[in-house]
Amino acid sequence: MAKREFAIALNVLADTGGELTWSTHDYEAFRFVAPGVRLIFYPHTTSSTGNVSIRVRDSASKDKARAMHLMALLYIGAGNNNTFSWKGINFNSVLRVKQSARIEYGWADQR
Repeated sequence: MAKREFAIALNVLADTGGELTWSTHDYEAFRFVAPGVRLIFYPHTTSSTGNVSIRVRDSASKDKARAMHLMALLYIGAGNNNTFSWKGINFNSVLRVKQSARIEYGWADQR
């Protein structure tokens, strides 16, 4: 499960100084840990459609701004869909990150 999403996250987070690892917990897919940042990736099922995607959440990161920046990069890299979305996502902030990084939606998805 989530091999494609893991590959996308690995691509996006490659030069960020952290480590992406598969989780051993049933309720988590994988984790990312870097100095000051800890992100949890977990499966989410939409009740109305039954669609499953991988969401990301901050897990008590000390550097909240960096965590939010990395979450935005993950969302952009996956292609502006439900993959790597999070509760309370601010699309204006995501757009600002996209514009400042000069990257396109879906750039990290190498299917």
